[in-house]
Amino acid sequence: MLLTNVPTARLRAPAPAIVRLTAVAAAIASALAVWVTAELAFGVDPRAPSFDASTETLPVRAQDVLLVSALLSFAGWGFIAVLERLTAHARRVWLVIAVAALVLSLGTPLAGTGVSLANRSVLMLMHLAVGGVLIPALYRSSPRRGDRA
Repeated sequence: MLLTNVPTARLRAPAPAIVRLTAVAAAIASALAVWVTAELAFGVDPRAPSFDASTETLPVRAQDVLLVSALLSFAGWGFIAVLERLTAHARRVWLVIAVAALVLSLGTPLAGTGVSLANRSVLMLMHLAVGGVLIPALYRSSPRRGDRA
C-alpha cells in the first residue's frame, strides 16, 4: 500500500538571528578548541609575537581567545546586518570583505618576532577556525536578493 496522500509538514528555517548567534558561539568554541588542543595535547604555550624593539612576547590566554573571538564575531554579524540594510548585494559584499579580512588577519601571526613556528601555527589555526565557521554561516543566514520583502 502506498502512502501518497500523507501530508508533509515543511520545516521552517530557523530565524537568521538564531543561526547567527549559533555561528558566533561555534566560532568562539572553535578558537578555544584550537587553543586547548595546542596547550594540552601538544604542550604549546600560545604567545603573540612582539612588534616593537623588545623581544618580549605576550601570552595568549583562554580568556583572550574568548574575548577577541567573541568581539570580532559580533562585529562581523553587525557588519553583515548593516550591509543588508544598505545594499541588495550584501551576501556578495560580505563574502569578499570577510575573506579579504581573514587573509589579511593571517599576516599578524606571520609578522613580528619572538615566537616559534608552533606558536605562529596555533595563532593561524585560531584565525582560520573562526573564519571557517563564521564566514559561511553569516553568508548563508543573509537573505538572497530575491528573498527580500
